[in-house]
Amino acid sequence: MIETSSPQFWRATLALCLASFIIFANLHGMQPLLPMLSQSLGRTELDMSHAYTIATLALGLSLLIYGPLSDVLGRRGILLWTLAGVCLTTLSLSFVQDYSTLFWLRALQGFFLAGVPAVAIAYMGDEFTKPALVAAVGLYIAGNSLGGVTGRLLSGFLGDWLGWSSVFFVSWCCEFVGSADRALATP
Repeated sequence: MIETSSPQFWRATLALCLASFIIFANLHGMQPLLPMLSQSLGRTELDMSHAYTIATLALGLSLLIYGPLSDVLGRRGILLWTLAGVCLTTLSLSFVQDYSTLFWLRALQGFFLAGVPAVAIAYMGDEFTKPALVAAVGLYIAGNSLGGVTGRLLSGFLGDWLGWSSVFFVSWCCEFVGSADRALATP
């Protein structure tokens, strides 16, 4: 069991917090891009909001799949597999040319985004002592909140500066580097 004062605690907690940060930055980072996407893809902002919302719907439904699946296949594998899926769908979103592709890639991204929230706390419960679990869950939830806020802010700034497709590419670069680090850090 992982104790609060151990190096494993900080490696695992940081890895899960970064994963949580990336998940919620991806989920909500599209929100400030809606007007740009609407103009670029020739659809209404309402249409674009559907592409934003489908990721949340897919995430919510996928939570029901990943929890039981992680009991069978193992939590670490689900975490790594879904993070890889998030990376691939985010990269693909940077090359979108039409609304239909955007919509279905966001749905697929939402499916993969669910892996971390579905499994992370159960993983911590399996691996951490009770005092370590309390501290780690608090930090993990902070990662959720910071990811959602930061994703919106950075996407808005980057979108204005570099264009909406570059936001997805920059996000992918950060995810790719972060995922490799988390894969190495998570016990």
